[in-house]
Amino acid sequence: MRISVFALALVVSLLFIHTLLGSLAVTGGLFAVLYPFSLNRRPFRTCRTCKGTGRHRGAVFLYAHRQCPACGGSGRHRRWGNVQFRPTTRTRAERQARAAATRPNRPL
Repeated sequence: MRISVFALALVVSLLFIHTLLGSLAVTGGLFAVLYPFSLNRRPFRTCRTCKGTGRHRGAVFLYAHRQCPACGGSGRHRRWGNVQFRPTTRTRAERQARAAATRPNRPL
C-alpha cells in the first residue's frame, strides 16, 4: 500500500493542530512548496497507451510492433503541471536531450 506524502502530512498536522482548517492550510502550503520541485525533478510520466515501452503491438500478428501513436515511441508524456504552468519552457530532460543530439562526435 502506497501512502501519499500529502495524506500523511494531513494526518500528522491534524494530530498537532487539532483543527481541520489549520491542517488543510499546512498541507496546502506543503503542496505549494513541493509540487513545483517535483515537476522540475520528474517532468514526465509514463505513457498509458504503451505502458512506457514506446511500442504498439499488432492485433493479428502479436510479435509485430510499431511506434506508439500516443507518445511517438518515447514511452512518456509531460506531466499535467508542466503542460499547464510551463507550456513553452523545456524541461531539464528535454534540454539535456537537445544538447546531446547537437553534441559533436556523438555516436550514431
